[in-house]
Amino acid sequence: MTKGHVATVLCSITELDIMRIFITLLLVAGSFQSYGCDCDWGGNFLESGAFGEFVFKGRIVERTFHLANGEEFKDSESAYRSMIENELDHFYGIGESITVEVIDIIKGSKQLKTIRIFDSDGADCRANISNFTIGSAYIFSAYKPNRQEPKLPNETSKDFAIGGCSENWLEYNSETDEVSGKIKGKSINRARRTWKYSKLLNEIT
Repeated sequence: MTKGHVATVLCSITELDIMRIFITLLLVAGSFQSYGCDCDWGGNFLESGAFGEFVFKGRIVERTFHLANGEEFKDSESAYRSMIENELDHFYGIGESITVEVIDIIKGSKQLKTIRIFDSDGADCRANISNFTIGSAYIFSAYKPNRQEPKLPNETSKDFAIGGCSENWLEYNSETDEVSGKIKGKSINRARRTWKYSKLLNEIT
């Protein structure tokens, strides 16, 4: 390739292209942010659920990206674009939450109908929530962080989080009424299991 060809290629890369590349890099980095936490494995779902503050079956109904300037977005690309344009901090200038419809309460407050679960900031040992699918149901063992500062944008004392150092969620299949995940096991190399939901209830309550 000649210098002329290189110059042509470079000129064809627009500011929008550069921003898209940068946003992609931020999204990839964000997907690995939970690895900033350093903790030992805390146990399987039955163990974490036994000490869980709020254990419930819920369905993901919405994903929201929050910015420190008060903006909210339903897609990550728009959120990161605005974050860059407004020169917000890429750790505490943006936060992610999922809204969860409470279907069945196993342990905890009986008054809750929907809750918000917030993501990790990369160093707080919370679980990354980016892989939970809208429309899918899960069994969660969640807690209220009740931390002071720093908080993620729009995070309040009413919001929940999931611990990232132990097994705090299971997948739920409504067609078979079964749960799947790291239900039991004594090491981090434990195998996935599938149980009837009724069996899980008998073991955890």
